[in-house]
Amino acid sequence: MTELRARLARSRTTHSLFDTDRFRRHIESACVTTWERHQRGEPPENFAVEPMQRVMGDE
Repeated sequence: MTELRARLARSRTTHSLFDTDRFRRHIESACVTTWERHQRGEPPENFAVEPMQRVMGDE
């Protein structure tokens, strides 16, 4: 268990799983796109959210 905790502690600053700010920005972008489509009177449609830069780490 100690090793697992250590691995998680090391990973949380570099692994995309823990990049909650980027996840939030993706969700917000999807919501804005959905709202804009609705405001224009367009029907619901599948769309892709453009990839965003990582917030964590210096890659």
